[in-house]
Amino acid sequence: MKTEEAVAKADAIFLGQAEELEPGSEAEVGLEPYYAKVKVLQILRRAAVPLVFISLPVHPYHHESAPKVRDSYIFFVNSEPNRILALKVIPDTEDNIAMVKRLITQLPAK
Repeated sequence: MKTEEAVAKADAIFLGQAEELEPGSEAEVGLEPYYAKVKVLQILRRAAVPLVFISLPVHPYHHESAPKVRDSYIFFVNSEPNRILALKVIPDTEDNIAMVKRLITQLPAK
């Protein structure tokens, strides 16, 4: 998913640090599911709690990899009935943060 699409679809976007990472059980073909315990460092869009558990599907076929524990990322998430689902996770570089903030300001008002 492109970053522009993730910004438009996400319920919340925040900078977070992966505190724990565990294999998940919701296996699908070509998918490596994980659950991540994430400490929220900065909210970029909409509210989020200080510590969240995220369902994190990783698609190795698309050259994705799970976040590394203690590293920080930008998380694009949606709230579902029984979980918070990561739509996209990217490194929290200064360039990525600036790009996401710019994309957020370009969203149509709700």
